[in-house]
Amino acid sequence: MEGSPRFSTEELESMRWLMQEKAEAFSELSRRIARLCHRLGILLKTGEDLRRILEREAQGFSAADHALAEFTSLNLGGRHPDREHLEREELRGLLAMRCELLTQTLQDWGLEATQKITAASESRLEHEGFTPGSDGFTLLHQLNAPREPRQIS
Repeated sequence: MEGSPRFSTEELESMRWLMQEKAEAFSELSRRIARLCHRLGILLKTGEDLRRILEREAQGFSAADHALAEFTSLNLGGRHPDREHLEREELRGLLAMRCELLTQTLQDWGLEATQKITAASESRLEHEGFTPGSDGFTLLHQLNAPREPRQIS
């Protein structure tokens, strides 16, 4: 039927609510990431910084891996990992969760909605006093950057 709305009012309201939930989840992850980065003195300026943390190649992760392996060994004779080691692992996990949330949002909602969700999240963080980029999320700037048209050869 031409002229009829694509979505009902209820469907639109449900989509708005789901987008707000996604934005809040993204904000909460980013807030915790920013706090851990600040506490641990970690700067996430590049994709390479993110990759190094996710793959446990960043400074401090080899000691964390060793301490966790000792503690969880069968004889439990190792020392308990200290708070910093646990926070590094938490940071790694939160970054992975945020990447997964972003991927799922792109798949479910598309680029435009993902841009709105991440922009709302970053705006919330700045409103709460976090400096831009303190959570290491630079993809937002890449998503909004002007693009060169692709040449087909």
